[in-house]
Amino acid sequence: MDRHDRTAQHVALPTAAATAYFKVTGLQADGRLDERTRHVLCDVARALSALVPIYTHQPVWEMPRPIPPGHLVGATFEHGAHSLTLHDGTELRQLTVQRGDLDRAIAILKERGFERRPGQRVTG
Repeated sequence: MDRHDRTAQHVALPTAAATAYFKVTGLQADGRLDERTRHVLCDVARALSALVPIYTHQPVWEMPRPIPPGHLVGATFEHGAHSLTLHDGTELRQLTVQRGDLDRAIAILKERGFERRPGQRVTG
């Protein structure tokens, strides 16, 4: 990876989810990580995973590896997008996305009207 290529830099998934949530909805995720906020971050992580590769750094000394899309079927993001439990019960941590992918996903979510999800008020 080119150290100067910001698009290839990895961003922790919880941070990426909070960033996407803010940039798409204009709402800030509560920094206390209460139950509602953790659920929102997991929902956003699920949306991101449908659009861009999610990586894991397990074990931590290895290079990030993309999680195969088939592994995401039946998987659950948990703990505010800090972990992913696969269908077979395997838990993956240290989840990331690449910055360039995150930017593309945010653009897609905005384009598709994600900020106007049912049950959410839209002002302006």
